[in-house]
Amino acid sequence: ATIAEQATGVDARSQLDEHSVSCGIAVFRELGFLETSGYGTARRVHMVANPPHMDLSRSTRYLEGLRSRDAFASFRSWALSAAADEMLARINRPITPTFGTVVDS
Repeated sequence: ATIAEQATGVDARSQLDEHSVSCGIAVFRELGFLETSGYGTARRVHMVANPPHMDLSRSTRYLEGLRSRDAFASFRSWALSAAADEMLARINRPITPTFGTVVDS
């Protein structure tokens, strides 16, 4: 929260919130750019001296975020363009996972 507040103090247009900062720290920790200690408000961030060059695509968390963003964009496009009967058919049914493949006997 402190980092998000400081970012807003530097630039009032900053849209960083506590969750965004936490996600960024997790990605940078995964890539070896920083280390953390403590928990919650006692958490401390320590920058690694001279970290090696690292490509963001090596971060599982970053890639998960990209996939989630793409999945949401796809859903948003469908939801904004679907006909009412198509939307009703999709949401007005039991929520069950798809198991296996249907095999005709």
